[in-house]
Amino acid sequence: MARRIAIIGCGAAGATAALQARKYDRNVEVTVFDREPYSQYSRCGLPYTLSGHVRSVDDLVLTPPTRWSSLKIDAHLSTTVRSIDHRARTISYDGPDGCGTLEYDALVFATGARSAAPPIDGLDTPGVYYLRTIDDAKALATGMASSSKVVVIGGGLIGMEVAEAAHE
Repeated sequence: MARRIAIIGCGAAGATAALQARKYDRNVEVTVFDREPYSQYSRCGLPYTLSGHVRSVDDLVLTPPTRWSSLKIDAHLSTTVRSIDHRARTISYDGPDGCGTLEYDALVFATGARSAAPPIDGLDTPGVYYLRTIDDAKALATGMASSSKVVVIGGGLIGMEVAEAAHE
């Protein structure tokens, strides 16, 4: 049985894995790492911060950082896992509290997805935004506030919700 579980990613999958591990075994050591400074939040709600239906990106946070410690889950936010040694079962990381190494018995990758950029010239110029993270939503909101026109590339749910937010 795993005694030390390391989870890379604190989105829906990573947070669920951490909470289920804790529910299953109250004595297992659970450590979560995420590059973002924000704890588990609703990515689906990001477009609604643009329209004002959600007042603040902080309202999207489902598990405040302080909640992890009360669940005996060690959460390292703003922390990047730099290397993994599968044979030694260790990960190396660095974050605001410095660098470190953690031994694990089980490792969960819950890193999510990345925004896909279509092969269009100019997508690396100022005024082009992606929407995947809270910081992306903040940057896009700032850009939208000073723009009279918005073009949305992507007709999935998030793209349609961004178009609706821009219209509103």
